[in-house]
Amino acid sequence: MVEVGDVIEITTRKVGQAARKGTVKTVQGALITVVWDSGDETRLIPAAGSLTVIETLSSGGVGTPSPPAPEGPGSKESKKKPAVGAGKAKPGPKSGKRG
Repeated sequence: MVEVGDVIEITTRKVGQAARKGTVKTVQGALITVVWDSGDETRLIPAAGSLTVIETLSSGGVGTPSPPAPEGPGSKESKKKPAVGAGKAKPGPKSGKRG
C-alpha cells in the first residue's frame, strides 16, 4: 500500500509513452493524489500492476522497495471461502411433543 511521501512510477498502456514518476500527496482508500515531476497533480485509482513504489518516506532509503501491495478483487485473498456456519442462522426450538 502506498503512503503519503512515497515516490512512485506509473506505467502506461500507450505505445511509446514513458512511465510517469511522482510523489504521493494524499491517500484515501484506493484513491491517491500524485504530484508528478512535471508539477502536474492527478487523482487516480491505479490499475493492478501499474504502480511501482520507488522510494518510501518511512524507510528513509532511496530505492528501498516496499512490500508488494495486495492484489485487486480477483486475488486469492478475496476468493477465500467463509468459515463453516458463517451466515447461517441456528434453528429455533422444535415445536410439538416427543413421544
